[in-house]
Amino acid sequence: MRGALAGLLTAALLVADPGADDGTPDAVAVVAVTGPDAETVVAWVGDCRAYAFDGQALRQYTTDHTVGQQLRQSGGIPLEVAESHDHWLRVSLSRATPATAYEVVLPAGELVLLTSDGVHDQVAHAVLEALVRDHHADPQALADALVAAAEADEGGTRDDATAVILAAR
Repeated sequence: MRGALAGLLTAALLVADPGADDGTPDAVAVVAVTGPDAETVVAWVGDCRAYAFDGQALRQYTTDHTVGQQLRQSGGIPLEVAESHDHWLRVSLSRATPATAYEVVLPAGELVLLTSDGVHDQVAHAVLEALVRDHHADPQALADALVAAAEADEGGTRDDATAVILAAR
């Protein structure tokens, strides 16, 4: 097995085997594999996200592996209830298997954004899209702008904010 899913599941094996450390490590991850003039294949577990920008609109291609997202997809639950469960992960690297890690193919030639929840949970989609429109020609400036836009939550806590930009050349 090769590609994004293989890389993600290999990372899962490393997290699941802590070696001499007695702690219980865990993490979420998004992995992207691409090449010149090629589609981008993305694999993920947890609440990391992959987006693509086609020059017109920013589209989210991944779905968070959280209890909150599962409640939203099931329907009939008030949005506030689902949102209160967004921090509970259903799948993470330590629990990733071929059945729980997903893969999606993004169109060739599009600008790809990979973000941690510290970015997309703190920055509204409309703001993300506006930042992409303003900085799409400069991947580093875009990544910096996305991370800078992530603010602390109501309790004053600022989560890790990570953004990676893959630009077709």
